[in-house]
Amino acid sequence: MTVLALLLLLTGCAQVTSGWRIKPGSVAFIESGRTTRAEVLANLGPPLSEYNEERVLVYFWEVTGPTWMTYGFPGHTGALGGGMSWGSFYVVLDPEQRVARSGFLKLDEGLEPGTAVLRFLSE
Repeated sequence: MTVLALLLLLTGCAQVTSGWRIKPGSVAFIESGRTTRAEVLANLGPPLSEYNEERVLVYFWEVTGPTWMTYGFPGHTGALGGGMSWGSFYVVLDPEQRVARSGFLKLDEGLEPGTAVLRFLSE
């Protein structure tokens, strides 16, 4: 019975497994027409990707959902449940390297993050 209890161990909340999650409070300093590229980089660090000759900065992160069961056997461990999703924050700069617009981009399920950003930029 103790072994069964260990096999059905519940695990906690969703966690960021790659990149750095950006939250609305951490981008409150950004003002369109005023904030510079240098200020964005100083506050958020280097982006994961840049597009359009470095005029679009994109920050991605991967979130793995909560697992509802972990298990272990000699030589093997694993988890059930969870799932993966991507988050993204973008900054579009004007020719003077000031923020023209910024925001969170919802990534469609099954679409690679880079493809989603390129599709967004072409709209």
